[in-house]
Amino acid sequence: MWPRFALISLVVMGCARPAPAEAPVLTTSIVRQNPAQHLFVARINLADPRVSVVMASGGADPDGDGPWETVLRPPSAIARDNGFAITVNTVFFGHHAPDGDLHKFAAGEAAAGQNLVVIDGRAVTRATSGALLWFDADNRAHVDDVSGTIPAGAKWAAAGSRLILQNGQNVAGAGDNTRHPRTVAGISADGRTLTLIVADGRRPGWGAGFTMAEMADELIAQGCTAGVNFDGGGSSTFVARTREGRYRVLNTPSDGSTFIVPLSIERPVPYVLGVKIKSE
Repeated sequence: MWPRFALISLVVMGCARPAPAEAPVLTTSIVRQNPAQHLFVARINLADPRVSVVMASGGADPDGDGPWETVLRPPSAIARDNGFAITVNTVFFGHHAPDGDLHKFAAGEAAAGQNLVVIDGRAVTRATSGALLWFDADNRAHVDDVSGTIPAGAKWAAAGSRLILQNGQNVAGAGDNTRHPRTVAGISADGRTLTLIVADGRRPGWGAGFTMAEMADELIAQGCTAGVNFDGGGSSTFVARTREGRYRVLNTPSDGSTFIVPLSIERPVPYVLGVKIKSE
């Protein structure tokens, strides 16, 4: 059964409304013009005992001691298998492309994360560095820049390319001036609120995309004090479970945007972050 107050969706112009006290998860769609932009935001109350955040993979290790760790799957499929209320993509990754074209992505292809992922207290990637979003056994969120050492007490974790917000300050830097689709995560000072934001991009008239500095500002506007940048581009995906139990990709992934007849294709990925909500 879907929790009565588990998911509330609002469409606003330019700003997000505060979450009702009883809502463990609030999703918000933000639409702006000049340039056209679409953002999808989830604010998760980690202090709510109904809520838990986990990482999940696309499937079993396909080659044992070989170079791969898991397989690619659409985020919506991983969400459905695990019963997640909210799902976003996370780490950058490499994958086995049989025809050699690494710009093509197919479900079931072998893959490996290029940033650290921890699932149920165990590192599942060979990569051990990155700007790490992690959760302890008390469901409190943390953000650290790590290299080779998993923080003590990390139960679930995923690392991005870099910190973009630290101690309440935008640290993305001025060198990144290109707008792309983006996925970022931020936390409150007490680690009890997690904010996930996915921005559409590469779609003129719909989504111009964001720089990393602009995404850091979005996290600040949501009350975050620390934040990381995850894989973006065609990987950026925001999946929500509806009250009817369906799994919808709420954003418009950029893969397929350059076709003669533009499409939006959900890119399969190796790892996701998922939000679970216990039934009442």
